[in-house]
Amino acid sequence: MEKIITGLHGIEEAVRTGKQSGRLFVSRKSTRIDSIKSSAANHGIEVVNLPPAEMNKRFGENRGAVLQLFTSPSAVSGRKVGQDQARLSGKSFEEIVDSLEGENPLIIILDGVTDPHNFGAILRSADQFGADLVVTRNRRSASENDTVARTSSGAVNFVNTVTVNNLVRAAEYLKEHGFWVYAADMGDEPLYRVNLRG
Repeated sequence: MEKIITGLHGIEEAVRTGKQSGRLFVSRKSTRIDSIKSSAANHGIEVVNLPPAEMNKRFGENRGAVLQLFTSPSAVSGRKVGQDQARLSGKSFEEIVDSLEGENPLIIILDGVTDPHNFGAILRSADQFGADLVVTRNRRSASENDTVARTSSGAVNFVNTVTVNNLVRAAEYLKEHGFWVYAADMGDEPLYRVNLRG
């Protein structure tokens, strides 16, 4: 499976994690791009210099750098580098939930988030809140792509995500395993006033 990332911040975060193999295509010179090239080389990511015309032809206009990642077909992407990624990669939703460690893990379930900009923004917030897992459904939902990577400001590389067929069954599984399930509503109490402990 292949993933393309074009935003410099998203590229920096993806390269920094060192989780995947890939190629970094570069068509411009700058201090920031040189730093990304150096980091990519240190993480075993091939660096390919392209003339600007070739870069535009392959990836669209005005791209100074593009990261092409080769990922496994797993539905899970790792939040933390190393052990957590290896521990969660390729596991089912149930296996991931059963393997979560720590007191009161935080899981976010997204229903019907189809706009990749919204999905990226949610991943950015999930990263800031220290969410242990973000659950989406496999149909009628935004999937991880370049827009999500750019909008999330690289958080897509750190937040564990898993795709399920049925969100209701996922919520039921969580309740059966001691999780409290809260639903967000635009007209209800503001989140910062709600006690979500436990």
